[in-house]
Amino acid sequence: ADTHDAIDQSIIIGAVMGAICVVALLVISYLIASSAVSSIDKVTKRLKDMSSGTGDLTVQLPVTNQDEIGQLVGEFNTFINSLRQLVSDTKAVANKVAAHAHELSRLASEADTGLLTQQEEIAAVATAVTELAANSGGVLDSATKASELTTNASDQTTKTHGVVDANT
Repeated sequence: ADTHDAIDQSIIIGAVMGAICVVALLVISYLIASSAVSSIDKVTKRLKDMSSGTGDLTVQLPVTNQDEIGQLVGEFNTFINSLRQLVSDTKAVANKVAAHAHELSRLASEADTGLLTQQEEIAAVATAVTELAANSGGVLDSATKASELTTNASDQTTKTHGVVDANT
């Protein structure tokens, strides 16, 4: 009977130890799986945030493991850093383009103002030339009349000298 009891006790101890090992393996498997799933869920959530336009490119995911999942998280962080730098460079270029566009707009406005001033000056010169052309015809007529009057006065003076000489 003692042997039977010892065997029964060994079977019970073995079963309890086996059950403890199975429970321990299940707990360890659960912890490992939940850690992997948690890391993958974090990466997935960040990717969803980024694809919807609400992702924060300054936040890094913590690398808690050195396994394949940890490598995935590390490479994801590297990708986010590269993306952040690309966005920063794009923003800098966009600011430069905006500054150049503003400067071009200012220069175009100045050129437009200059052209309007030139048009006004050209119109004023054209008006003055037209007036001069109109007045030059009047000046020519006046000069012709003055020449005729001078000729008549000269003829009259000659006649007057002739009369005065004849009477003296």
